[in-house]
Amino acid sequence: MRSATSYAPVVSTPVRAASACRSAGRDEVAVLAGVSTDYYVRLEQGRERHPSAEVITALARVFHLDDDALAHLRRLAEPQCSPAGSDRVGPGLLALLEHWHDTPAIVQNRYGDVLACTGLALAIHPSLAHDRNLVRLLFLDPAEQALFPDWEAQAQQGGGMVARRC
Repeated sequence: MRSATSYAPVVSTPVRAASACRSAGRDEVAVLAGVSTDYYVRLEQGRERHPSAEVITALARVFHLDDDALAHLRRLAEPQCSPAGSDRVGPGLLALLEHWHDTPAIVQNRYGDVLACTGLALAIHPSLAHDRNLVRLLFLDPAEQALFPDWEAQAQQGGGMVARRC
């Protein structure tokens, strides 16, 4: 259950017109936290995923967070690494895939390793019989490249998968 506590920053600037309030609030929070407005907006929108401990502490100070809220904020900001063995496909999903005879489906991890797939997916991606990494196949297998008319966009996305690390 959520607390009714509001964590609005305390600022000492005059009230502005309604259209400028959201922007002004972000600007003020950023200034008080010692970060750029652009960086704060990226954090707020989830486009910046790894703020430093100093930034987390500064935001907690700006929003007057108590110890519990600060601990929660720190947990949210921690990189989410998969625990060992989390690349296993559960028996329920495997059973579902076995019944999908007319549906191509692939279960992959965040690095493009194929963990399970249907027979139709193997028919579409025959290279999976000798290499179970879709990203590697995307770059090295001309037959795989031919499956994607927008290969460059797929390659960029695949490169991003390889670059992502905890």
